[in-house]
Amino acid sequence: YTLTDKDGDVVTATATIAVGSNGNPAIVITDNNGAAAGNISVNEAGLATGSLNDGSHIATGTMQVTASNGLASIDFGTVNVTAAQLAAATVGAPVVIATPDGTINITSFTGGIINYSYTLTAAQTGPNAASTSVLDSITVTVNDNGGLTAGTTFTANIIDDVPTAGDDNISTTLNTVITGSLALNDKV
Repeated sequence: YTLTDKDGDVVTATATIAVGSNGNPAIVITDNNGAAAGNISVNEAGLATGSLNDGSHIATGTMQVTASNGLASIDFGTVNVTAAQLAAATVGAPVVIATPDGTINITSFTGGIINYSYTLTAAQTGPNAASTSVLDSITVTVNDNGGLTAGTTFTANIIDDVPTAGDDNISTTLNTVITGSLALNDKV
């Protein structure tokens, strides 16, 4: 800026204004699994093709978002969801994000709390025959209006649907052919 006095003398100075942040954003995904891996667990057996077929391939949870500079958006993997999209999410019109093995459906965002459901979409193959679960993970990054970010990882623990074999007892007489299936009481 420039100052000029009554007799015309001029002096120049620089004013530096620092705009501070109100703090870093944060996101915390509620851990519904305790000591088990991941934030939530779903059962492969709950799929329509699973041994239970009871809907246990779906689980719900919450995420707590803080963004004191104002929330701009949240990245779920490569999918950017704006604050307006989050605010408009409902059970009837969720924001749907594909993960490697399922979908996250954001059903509401109120007071910094995201309510979501995770749905396993297909049977899984573990890394080896001894696997009892598979992990489905996606990065989650909060972007605030001040250009600051914070990230975490969402992980669903997919519990393997192990095959079950029931004992079969078949009686016959010598030289009599038996027909039928041994698989009627088995689940694969």
